[in-house]
Amino acid sequence: TFDDEVPLFYIFDGRMFSADGNLNWRLQLWQDVVVDSIKNNYVFQGLGFNKTIPVFDDLIYSGVDGLNENTHNYFLNVYSRTGLLGIVALFYFWINLLRQKLSLFSKSELYIFLTPLFFISMFDGSMENPYFGMLIYFFLSSFVTGIKFTDREY
Repeated sequence: TFDDEVPLFYIFDGRMFSADGNLNWRLQLWQDVVVDSIKNNYVFQGLGFNKTIPVFDDLIYSGVDGLNENTHNYFLNVYSRTGLLGIVALFYFWINLLRQKLSLFSKSELYIFLTPLFFISMFDGSMENPYFGMLIYFFLSSFVTGIKFTDREY
């Protein structure tokens, strides 16, 4: 590496940063949400749905129009709104879904489907988007009911 190169991830003054501007914005937002939840004592029960997450009072995070209230992380959004109790309930939902007998599909097929879903949902507001959610639950219902979209003979 060159001496003037900045690593993709680095820690400075007790905070994690990234050389990538878009990822760095998210890292700062996520850290501020967690620190704020600890400081304001809403770790276990969350902030609720009737209040703005406090970090979005800062124009850096709320966007040019001041309307952004999405942490761009599915799990952190659930955490900030419902706390650790909501995260536990969410994981309970997904774990129970994965434990179901999924008719004609193997668990590996389900994991192949869900891994990219969860990965992208950690960096974007995809699960909060009604169009994305509709597609996810449509495909999940196909796993549960056994409808296959490939390997059909006509």
